Amino acid sequence: MKTRRFIAGLAAALITVSAVASSASAFDYNKKKYTIIAPPGNNDSPSTTGGGSGTSSTPIYVDPEDDLDRIITEKDIRKSVEYDVPIRIRHDGATITKGGVAEIAKSGKPVVFTIDGCTITIDPASVSEVRAEFIKIRIIPVPEEGATYIYPEGNGGYPFDLEIKVNKRLLPDTMDKETAHLYHIDGSDVEDLGPQAFGADGSATFVISGRSYYKIVGSRILHADGTYEDVSAAAATIADGIDL
Repeated sequence: MKTRRFIAGLAAALITVSAVASSASAFDYNKKKYTIIAPPGNNDSPSTTGGGSGTSSTPIYVDPEDDLDRIITEKDIRKSVEYDVPIRIRHDGATITKGGVAEIAKSGKPVVFTIDGCTITIDPASVSEVRAEFIKIRIIPVPEEGATYIYPEGNGGYPFDLEIKVNKRLLPDTMDKETAHLYHIDGSDVEDLGPQAFGADGSATFVISGRSYYKIVGSRILHADGTYEDVSAAAATIADGIDL
């Protein structure tokens, strides 16, 4: 009887130690700002890609609910490049410090960020000035227009180019992708940036270097019954009542 109790106690202790060790290892990356985790179903290390479960084991940043993750430093950029993982930006935006921008410029490979349904990629070759920069982008689908608005908050231009990939879920089904163009709207000035390309996954990708509004819209709206409505006359305008 004593032997059974000893074995049971030892097993419980081992389970407790294992749980503590596992929990601690999940926070080894950066206790102050981010935790690196792998998607469910994988136990691979952060530097591993691919897995036996069929699910990508590329890790992501998970940010705590505090203000620290609103500042992206050179250390964060180095870790992102080292582990080949994106940096998650919260919906209320984040500032890349001057040192962070300098780190991007010398990173030797694109640095990737994610925020509210889109992916932002900065090519180090596009960095024209090393200064701190605030990044916040709102994406607003407008089904009644067959359009999606992209609003990079702030003023002026960026010290680098932003390649933005908008997820399919933020592109309304009413959008006519065959005739869709990307427009840059700055006050009363409207610039047609040309036909919008779409990926095999239905996403839209384009490059910007300035703020104001951007809009993806076709010259027709696709209705649920499969018919089209010509809206070319209003395609490049801002919808009334849309809170940008």
